[in-house]
Amino acid sequence: MGKTLLRDETIPEAPSVDPAEIDKFRAMAADWWSPTGKFAPLHKFNPVRLGFIRERAGNALPGIVPSNTYPTRDHKYVIIGANNDSIFKRMMTAIGRADLAADPALATNAGRVPRTAELDQAIADWTQQHALDHVLEVLEKAEVPSGKVYDAADILNDAHYLARGMIEQHKLPDGTAIKLPGIVPKLSDTPGATAWVGPALGAHNSEILRSLGYDEAQQRELKQRRVI
Repeated sequence: MGKTLLRDETIPEAPSVDPAEIDKFRAMAADWWSPTGKFAPLHKFNPVRLGFIRERAGNALPGIVPSNTYPTRDHKYVIIGANNDSIFKRMMTAIGRADLAADPALATNAGRVPRTAELDQAIADWTQQHALDHVLEVLEKAEVPSGKVYDAADILNDAHYLARGMIEQHKLPDGTAIKLPGIVPKLSDTPGATAWVGPALGAHNSEILRSLGYDEAQQRELKQRRVI
C-alpha cells in the first residue's frame, strides 16, 4: 500500500499528514454485511467470532441483494443497486417480473440473499435483451440507482473528463496524435501537465548497448537478428 508524508515545512510546529492507502481500506471496513444479509459492525463480524473470512466477490456486494454489474445487448455493462426493499419492487416491476416483486419471501434483504443467483439471473436475462441506453432509461423512470460502466472510449468522450482536463492531446516524435491521461491530483497553484511524452522506441539503444560493451558491429548484428 502506498504511503505519503505531507508537511508544511514553512511552519516548524506543523504536524505531518500520514495518508497511507491501507488506512482507507480499514475505514471502509468499519461496517460489513454478513453473508446472511444481516448488518453487523466489524467487531461482531470477524473470522474469530464467526469462523468466516470474507473473500473477493467480483462486482457484486455479498449480502446486499441485488447489487451487481450486468451485460447489455450492445456488449456494454450496467451497474445496478436495487437492494432497498421498495427499490427492489420497482425494479422487478419495471423489468416485467411482477412475480418477484410480489413474492413475500423477497420483501426484505434477508429473504433475497439466499436467492442471489436467481435474482441476478433474472436481471441479466432482461438487460441482455436491451441496449444500454434503453436499460438506463427504464431504470431511471423506475427510480432505480444505476449507471453505465465506462470503457476507454466512454472516458475519452466524456464531457466531464474533458472539462476537468483529464484527457490531454499530445503528439509522438513522428507526429502521430495521441491522447494521454491528465495529472492527478490537481493542485491550485501547480496543477501540472505532461511536458514530454518520452523518447521514440529504441532511441537510446545505441547509448545503452555501448555502455554494456557492445560495439557498432555487434549492434548491427542485433538489429539484423531483430533483437533490437
